[in-house]
Order: sequence, then structure tokens, then C-alpha cells
Amino acid sequence: TATFEAEPRTLKVKTEGGGSGTVSSLPAGIDCGPTCEASFAAGTPVKLTGAPNAGSKAPTWSGCDTVTAGVCEVTMNAAKEVTATFEPEAGAPNQLVVLEAGDGVGTVTSTPAGIACHGGGGSCEEPFPAGTPVVLEGIPDSGSEPVTWEGCDSEPSPTECKVTMSAAKTVTATFEPTRRQLTVERAGTGSGGVVSDPAGIDCGATCAFGFAEGTLVKLTGTPDAGSGAARWSGCDAVTAAGQCEVTVAGARRVVATFSLQGRLSVAKLGGARGSVSSAPAGISCGGTCQAPFGIGETVTLTAFSAPGARPATWSGCQAVTNSNLCVVLVGAATTVTATFEPTVQAPPPSGPAPAEEAPAKKKKPKLQEALARCKTLKGKAKQQKCERKARARYGAGSGAKKPATAKKPKKAVKSKRAKKSKVRARHGQNGGHG
Repeated sequence: TATFEAEPRTLKVKTEGGGSGTVSSLPAGIDCGPTCEASFAAGTPVKLTGAPNAGSKAPTWSGCDTVTAGVCEVTMNAAKEVTATFEPEAGAPNQLVVLEAGDGVGTVTSTPAGIACHGGGGSCEEPFPAGTPVVLEGIPDSGSEPVTWEGCDSEPSPTECKVTMSAAKTVTATFEPTRRQLTVERAGTGSGGVVSDPAGIDCGATCAFGFAEGTLVKLTGTPDAGSGAARWSGCDAVTAAGQCEVTVAGARRVVATFSLQGRLSVAKLGGARGSVSSAPAGISCGGTCQAPFGIGETVTLTAFSAPGARPATWSGCQAVTNSNLCVVLVGAATTVTATFEPTVQAPPPSGPAPAEEAPAKKKKPKLQEALARCKTLKGKAKQQKCERKARARYGAGSGAKKPATAKKPKKAVKSKRAKKSKVRARHGQNGGHG
């Protein structure tokens, strides 16, 4: 005799609704709760019984062949699926409280409606009927990370939190700001450390950190002994105190270069004046003719000639550009010389010395000009009188010769005898008295 057994049939049970409870089977196999699926021999009649939890009503069934006195009956002539729906009993509502945490911002809403909470404000508490299933959804604002939950019965998706209001419940939704990576690299022949404000970077050990997007971070470089101050690249700005400022908007990278310390000196020579400055700053000679720079650092020197001086001539540079800039590679002790010479004057012409330049004309005529005008007068007496006045006024200078003056005719000199005769004659006319 050959005996053939039919293949077993699978029975699946689902629980739904705003309440809760368990489902068990006869014969045994289903215990839903944990076991909601079992196999039974073909043709086996199975009875399913629902037991509601506190605050829930007896289930209603779907998928049964028959329901008798609240019991679902199925015959396993094929695979079957049954749904038990538990609804909450009517009663006093239970309070649902939503707390928002973290440094970010987001919105939490509920289904059914009641909760609409944003940034800790709005409606963050709501009473729901006892046993009501409530689904909370958290949506982050721009610049915040996705929500994380605490206090849920389950999380149907990363943005959702489900609670059944069998009692008062509190749920915490945490939103953190979006974080962007700031990375610090150290370079150069020297060494040193970099720290950040706010804290996070301590490089040395920690040279990368995630800061909240939009954070202004200040980086401070501290050189080790024998190294120069940090020189920065990748900053938004470098303060007068040497701090690197960077606003974290997306991933950022900053380089701090520490160089072994060298010294650059500038010597000024020559017979003229001038000054020298450097880029990067340090030399201003003038007053500061030596300054520390990193060993291996390239420094460009610019010379400024004073009025009357020729452009400087350089020595000690690695290169001199077409615009007369001195480019120098700094060593442990480097000296550069800038020579300022006066502009060369044209040599005097050969041959006899030129006549001295005549003095500027006076507002009034010179003696020679005045004498020339005197000669134009009519009459010798007028000319002589004019000449005397001119000489008295202007002097006898200017190399002019004094013209010869006509001598006055000499009066005839009478002899003594004639004079005596004249006297005797006068006496005779007066009566002859002697």
C-alpha cells in the first residue's frame, strides 16, 4: 500500500489598527506577537483567537472562512492570510510631548494632526485618544542634519517615529547642524602647532575637524624654537596678530608653513640717499635694515632713490629684474647691498673760461646807458651837466671812462708892478694921500 501526504499549507497573520493585542491558533503554531506565520497540513481546520491588550478592543477579522463568537476559522486547503485589527477603546486622552534638541533646526509634525513643532516653538504638545497610534515626521531645515529620535515605539523610516498612545508619551527629536570638514596641513622646513577657536583643531594630533556650516574659525600658529611665525594659505583673511580666519562653508583646507629662522640684512652705500623695502614685509631701510625670514624663503627688495640720485645698483641678489627689483633667497645670514650714487653732472666745456654773466638789469639805467643819453642832448654845457648827475647817481663804475672836461681859460696874471701902479692911481684920485 502506498500512502501519499499532501504538502503543508502556510498561514500568515497580520495585526493592524490603533490598538494592540496578540493572536494565537488551534492547533498550535501561530502566536502573533512573535510568530505570525506557520505551516499546517493540507485540509486542517485552524481557529484563530485575538486577545486585545489593555486599552484596546477585541479584533475584527478579515481573510477568515467564518467568524464565530469572535474566533476566526480557516481550512488550510491552500495558503491563507488573515488580518486582525485591534482598535483602542474610548477613554481619557493621553498627552504626547515632543522635545526638540541639538544645535540644528527642524520641523516635527504628526499624523493624525495635532503636533506642529519648529525649533522648539509652535505646537509641541497634544492630547490623543487612548490607544491612538501617532506617527511623527521630522524634516530638517537647510543647514541641519536629518533627525534622530528617542522615545519611539518604532521608527518606520529614518524620518518617522511611531508611538501608540496607551499612556502619556514624550519623544525627543534631535537636529544637529550640517558639519563641514576643516583640514589644516603643516609645511615648511621648520615646525610648530596650530589650534582653533572654537575648539576642534589641535594640530599636532588633530588636524581635521567638522564645524557647523557657517562657523567663523580662527587658527593660531605657534612656532617651535628656531622656527619663524606661521605663514598661511587658504584663509579668508589673516589678522594683524597673524591669525588665519576662515568661514566654514563646505570643506576647507588651510596650509600653515613654518620655516627655520634666517636673517636678511640690507647695507646702503654710495654718495646719495635712498631707501629699501621688502615683500613680504620686514625690511624698511630707512629705519629697519635687517629682519627675520624663513630659511629658503624668497624675498623681493625694492629700492627708492632720492631726488638727484640714480637708480640703485645691487649686489648679493639671486636675480635683479628688469624693473630693478632684487630677488634674494634667504639663508641663515644673508646680506644684500644697495648702492645709491648722485646723478653725474655734464663736464664744463674746454677753452677759455666764459665771461661772467652780467648782473641782472636794474630797474633804472646803468651809468653807461645814462651817459649815452646825455650825449644826445644839444649843447655841450647840457651834456656835461647831465654827465655829472649820472656819475653822482650811478657812480663811476661799469668800466666807463670819464670823458675829458674842457679846461677853463686862465685869467691873465698881473705883475706886482702893475698892481702898485693901479693902487697909486686910485690914491691920486682921492686927494693924493698916501
